[in-house]
Amino acid sequence: MTGASSEPVDHQFRDLMDNLPGVAYRCANDDGWTVFHISAYIEEMLGYSPDLFYVSSVSKRPMCFQDLILPEDMHDVKFCVDQNLALRQGFRIEYRMLHADGRIIWVQEIGRGVFNDDGDLLFLDGFIWDVTELHLAREALLQTNQILRTEQKRLEDTSRMVLLGHWEAWLTTGELWWSDVIYDIFGLDKEVTTPSVDLFFSFVHPEDIPLLRASEARAIETGIHDVEHRIIRADGQIRWVREFAETRFNSDGTPFKLVGTVQDISDRKHSESIKQEFISTISHELRTPLTAIAGALGLLKGGIYSDMPVEMRQLLEMASRNADQLSILINDLLDIEALAQGTLTFKYSQVDLQQLLPEVIASHQVTAAQRGILIDLQMTAAGSLWLDPVRFRQIISNLLSNAIKFSPDSGVVTVSMHEHKGDVVIQVEDQGPGVPVEFQPFLFQRFSQADGSDKRSSGGMGLGLFISRNLAQEMYGSIGYDPDHRSGACFWVKWPLHSQVVSRLPEKSTGRTLDGA
Repeated sequence: MTGASSEPVDHQFRDLMDNLPGVAYRCANDDGWTVFHISAYIEEMLGYSPDLFYVSSVSKRPMCFQDLILPEDMHDVKFCVDQNLALRQGFRIEYRMLHADGRIIWVQEIGRGVFNDDGDLLFLDGFIWDVTELHLAREALLQTNQILRTEQKRLEDTSRMVLLGHWEAWLTTGELWWSDVIYDIFGLDKEVTTPSVDLFFSFVHPEDIPLLRASEARAIETGIHDVEHRIIRADGQIRWVREFAETRFNSDGTPFKLVGTVQDISDRKHSESIKQEFISTISHELRTPLTAIAGALGLLKGGIYSDMPVEMRQLLEMASRNADQLSILINDLLDIEALAQGTLTFKYSQVDLQQLLPEVIASHQVTAAQRGILIDLQMTAAGSLWLDPVRFRQIISNLLSNAIKFSPDSGVVTVSMHEHKGDVVIQVEDQGPGVPVEFQPFLFQRFSQADGSDKRSSGGMGLGLFISRNLAQEMYGSIGYDPDHRSGACFWVKWPLHSQVVSRLPEKSTGRTLDGA
């Protein structure tokens, strides 16, 4: 309605409106929304003096309020106002305005029409405030939510592809929550299945229940539940799964929940089984002819060796070295198979390392001397441990072989033994190039080599460190690499003092015997 009355705002309310954190206004509903009153906050919000909106000697043509609204938003603003005035109800709208310095700000406006007794519109009263920060925060939140939804969808899709489900188990109530993938893994219908700890255990292969219970018990102490076991699906299929979870504790240290994942690893287990069977077959098939070859070479070297021409002796030496190297490789493959099957045997006895360690080093002196390499032994610990001496020799030989292999000619390999915080520590250091930083995380994995090309200068298949780590751990020790060593490579292996090991030996069940105990 045009031609509205210019009824002034009562003076007693002017100061109150000027102190509000927003713009209070009264205007006509004409083409330019002629202003009857606008509060002083308009200058702080938009950079314009309120005097510019009135006719005066300074401003012959008052500023039009509509000129400050972004043109793209003007249609929606007018439509909202007109529609609500027609219904004689208040309106609320959010839109953009132009600041005097050129910035665009977001505002919210609430308003209403004031009508006389005849129903004629007299003027509009309203309030406008700056919501730029709120709008930007809301937009950022919407974007974040969209990203989260996208990532959640991607995670769900990936989880289905790799058959990885998520679960939470409440220890006190036995309640269990499963993600959708777990229903697929167990072959269950989500719509008619209520997960529970009891239901889960009803699908665990009976032979694996003690293994699972033991892992859960350890999780209460260590906070980690990590176990591979079999399940019998609803359709009768036997599948392998891996569970990994962390324990959640109350403020008083009481465990109340496990949060983790379960993944179907049946395909991986099948592949590993085929691979181990292949390795076992090939290794055993190679061992018999290789033994015969090594024996024949030994007879030749022990018999007519001195009467051979130099060239033939060199070929014989090369064949003998290659046969020895192949024998080591076959033994490594058989050890890997035994480790995977849990059938590797250990025979413990009390070992004097001050006697055994020099013997191991002596067996490498010839190889080192061929390149002028000195093996320097330094021992400051008594070194009496309960170990399997054969497996100990295997570990130290692997470390020594690597150190000699990567040392420069006429270099020094330092082997030291000392006691540190209740452990006997043996270090093997060389003066070679060291291990590249990017390769260090993969040092103790199977078939890992810093240079995987067929042009590398040093042989081997990257099995020695993997086997050494497993042997050390099976004997309650540990092995590692010192990344902060001043030069070259420095590997270490350590074991607790023998009294600690003996007390723990009964925990190891099969494949381990204790001599002299």
